[in-house]
Amino acid sequence: MKSKGLISVFRDEKGVALMLAAVTMAVLSVVAAGVVILAFKERQIDVLNEEGMKAFYIAEAGIQRARYMLMSLDDTIDVNGDDKIDSRDFPGDESGIDTGQVNFGDGSYRLTFGAEFASYVNLTFYLSGTPHDEYVVDFTLKEDGVPIGSTTLERHTGDPQHVEITFTDIEADPSNHNYAVDMAYVPISGSGNPVFLRVNKGVGHRIHTFNTAGHSETVTDLSIDQYISDAQNKQGMSVDEFDVTCTGRVGNTARSIRFTVSHDTFLKYARFVETGNLGYGAGAHLYSEVYAGGNIDLDGYPVTFDGLASAGGTINNKSNGIFNSGYIENATQITLDSNVDLDHYRALADSAGLHIDNTNPDPTINLSLFDFVTNPSQPTYNGNPYYTDPDGKNYTIPSNFNGTIFVEGDARVSGHLEGESVTIYASDDMFITGETIMGTNNDSTPTKMGLVAWDYVYIDEYTPRVLRIEAALMAVKNNWRPNDYNDSYDKSPRTHTVPTGSYDLDRNGSIEALNADGWNEEDLLSDVNNLTTNNFGTGIYKKIWFLAIKGPIITKNGGSAGAWTSAGSYSSGRPTRKYLGDPDIAFYPPPNFPVILNRWNITGWREVETPAGH
Repeated sequence: MKSKGLISVFRDEKGVALMLAAVTMAVLSVVAAGVVILAFKERQIDVLNEEGMKAFYIAEAGIQRARYMLMSLDDTIDVNGDDKIDSRDFPGDESGIDTGQVNFGDGSYRLTFGAEFASYVNLTFYLSGTPHDEYVVDFTLKEDGVPIGSTTLERHTGDPQHVEITFTDIEADPSNHNYAVDMAYVPISGSGNPVFLRVNKGVGHRIHTFNTAGHSETVTDLSIDQYISDAQNKQGMSVDEFDVTCTGRVGNTARSIRFTVSHDTFLKYARFVETGNLGYGAGAHLYSEVYAGGNIDLDGYPVTFDGLASAGGTINNKSNGIFNSGYIENATQITLDSNVDLDHYRALADSAGLHIDNTNPDPTINLSLFDFVTNPSQPTYNGNPYYTDPDGKNYTIPSNFNGTIFVEGDARVSGHLEGESVTIYASDDMFITGETIMGTNNDSTPTKMGLVAWDYVYIDEYTPRVLRIEAALMAVKNNWRPNDYNDSYDKSPRTHTVPTGSYDLDRNGSIEALNADGWNEEDLLSDVNNLTTNNFGTGIYKKIWFLAIKGPIITKNGGSAGAWTSAGSYSSGRPTRKYLGDPDIAFYPPPNFPVILNRWNITGWREVETPAGH
């Protein structure tokens, strides 16, 4: 057997080395390619992350732009240029108002405005006959067979030949409900010729002819669905809430935010004064926002503001303030009367609330006499399904009670509210005659109360000296104060009733021998008799004064707590008044409480999938 030569062996090993080198090079090439691809992909991810963050920030910027557009009535959304945004500005296909792409920084944003419309509408009925016809027609408006409003139209000799009556601010949804009208026609005198009934003046639909030759006629369940729809299309429905989507885009990356925008609310303020100044001394603590159309004066340290402090003028002595949410000077002016349309709230009371005529003496509403709990489908007052005014007139409480009570002239209010939130309007003054305490609604949320006066909100002279008011107070044209107001206490002590016994002054659920403010809640009589003798009355009149208001105070100009203020000089440093605000009331507002028109707040926010086409 021959053995391989040395040269042959070397040749074989050289071939192996070549193969190993080739394999190594291949592996290194694959690894290098992988590294390059990985680096490229990481760069792509970095770019996408950077673009994604930029797109998100651009979308947020678009949100603020949308809010400004709403407040300034930008012609992009006030399409018809009538200085209000309503259903007539929106396309009929429910696609919303689309701004298209708007360049911004390294990318662009696109806004789409959707809206939830208020369904209020005015519906006018008018009749025409000969100049000699005299008649009376009773109208009852119904939703799904349930009466929601009624009125009477009369025509007498000498009246215009065409007479009309209007249901204002009907809350109607003809897409989901059926509407009809019942009529009772009673002729008084005349020709006996036909009398024609039309609806929606300016559109002129003839819906019925009374052709009775002088006889009475009753019509029931005459459908008016189409006429309500026509009225809504013609008059335009106001916007209750906007649903806005903003998509930010950078390169090929898009991110979208959807948010809801609702009318700004007066209820967010612990104190609101349209004109004039507000002043606070050392130790004052404001738990919600504060607004003054003039200046805010801080006369001692510290004055703590948990919410935003806004002044139409300046905030003086700012070093005395602790501003936990910041402050604004030269703030945009907000007016009350331009945001409170009494006719609107009258109409709401007519449609499904209580509309009480002016009486002598003034109507008194004891909230404790309402029963919204036993049978929520039929509320009662003092055991009856109606409220009786001082003149003996009964006002039926609707089964679909909307929480709105409107009193012509002055109203007097007190009591403990359970089962239903309410807002009470007075076309003149509102008198608080005793404690007004809120309880719990039937759905377990807290009851809330609004007391709105066109002129003054008064604390009656016979209220207790220890007084709790749990309500949002609004005086549209004036302010709030005791109606026996005097900067000195010398006239007030002999009218306001004296507290005795135990009393939970701070409303913390317990009676304390020494509460956080230094008062003995277990025995007020003993506590106040230990106060230093002074000019604040003698004997039985030298007693504690303590006023606690839980809720916003919203007024045209200033206001005063009267004797409760001056009593502070003689309370040994213990507070005689507390303005607590109500952090819940903006989330559980009293029904149909005035809102700030043309001012909008973002009330909901979330990131969403980018809509098709964005």
